[in-house]
Order: sequence, then C-alpha cells, then structure tokens
Amino acid sequence: MAEYTRRVFLKYAGVAGLAIAGGSAFAFTGCGDQQAASSATASAASESASSSAAASSSAAASSSAAESTSSATTEAAATTAAVVFYSRKDENYQVGYIDEGNTAKVAKEIAAQTGATLIEIEPVNGYPESYDECCDVAQAEQDENARPELVSIPDLSAYDTIYLGYPIWWGDLPMLMYTLLEQGDFAGKTIMPFNTHEGSGLSGTPANIAAACPDATVGEGLAIRGKTAQESPDEVKAAVEEWLA
Repeated sequence: MAEYTRRVFLKYAGVAGLAIAGGSAFAFTGCGDQQAASSATASAASESASSSAAASSSAAASSSAAESTSSATTEAAATTAAVVFYSRKDENYQVGYIDEGNTAKVAKEIAAQTGATLIEIEPVNGYPESYDECCDVAQAEQDENARPELVSIPDLSAYDTIYLGYPIWWGDLPMLMYTLLEQGDFAGKTIMPFNTHEGSGLSGTPANIAAACPDATVGEGLAIRGKTAQESPDEVKAAVEEWLA
C-alpha cells in the first residue's frame, strides 16, 4: 500500500507539470525647353520634398507616441498585478535534480508577458531535496491539515490581480499555500491560478482557492506539466499567451 500511495503521488505531486485550461496578448521631371517650365518643376519638387519631410516627421512622432503608450501600459500592468508563487527545485518527478523549480519557470513567463511583479513564497522549514522524502513530508502535512510557517506574508495591497502559482501535491495545493491564502489579504482581488503537475491538471484547486478566499474573484486556471515547463519553453510561452488572451 505504501508503494501504491507513493506511485499515486508520483502522478500528482511535485513541482511538476501540460494540461491547459486556457482562458489564456501586431516622380522626377526632366528639364523643359522653357524657363517657366523649369521654374514650375523646381517649385513642385520643393513642395514635394517639404511634404515628404512633414510626413516622415509625423510618422516618427506617431511611432514615438505608440512606443510611449506601450511602455506606459506595461508599467501600469507591473504596478497593478503580481505573480505570487511557490516552487520547489532539487529532485523532481521526471526531470531529476533541477536548479529552478517547474512552477518558477511558468511564473517568470507570465511576468515577462504581463509586466507583473514576481513574488516568491518561501517556507521557514524547507522541504527535503529527495523527491520521495518530500512526498512523505507533503503527505504528512496534508493529513494533519497543517499550515506551514512562511518566511513572510507579502503585502499585496498595491495589486489588483494576483497570478497565483503552485505545484500539485497529493491532488491539492501544498499546505503552505493555504497559509498564504488565509493570512494574506486577497479581498477584492482577482486571483488567476496556475500550476505545474504531472497528470492531474488543475485538480480542482481553483475551487479550493475560492473557498479559502471568499471575498476574491477566482479566474480560469492554467495547468502545465512540469516536464514541459523544464524542457519546452516555447510550449510554455504559447500556453501562457493563450491563457492571457
């Protein structure tokens, strides 16, 4: 039975994860024989050159204005949205030992596309490097309905939209995410969940987030396989684009 439960967790757990729940974001005239004709031609050429210069100047101004507007839009997004996530590196299912967690890679892609601020959640007591040992600790926390202590609870008062990222552990959010949801202030905010997994998709977690944050609006989620997050950045980019669209 112990081996069976471990294999079940291998399917559902870890910073792993591609199932997508989208609802995912560019004439010259020759010289005439008569002096009058030459004068008229010169005048026309002068007017044409002036008109061309004016058009060029106007186009440059329009381009500059467009770039300014685009920059302002990105800056506005950065001040009103945050990507808040937990991600675990070390040994993970199907990808071995990694220096950056699967969920972190997706979080950074979302931040790159939205201009949102990146905020990483860290537990006071880190999880074991070994995948199997981490599975055991995660299961024990879930069995105890634990609320692991976080290094800090981020101040989210400046943000209207929260892109909330996490791995799927034992078919649910890691218990430390409930610490964040219950101790953080998400009232009036829009929460957009995203997760990494290895076969379980969203695993019902948007509903769990909504239950933990009844005064927030929870949007459609995005789920990406951990192996995809680690090895296929183009697929991750496309999935995020579709989700944000």
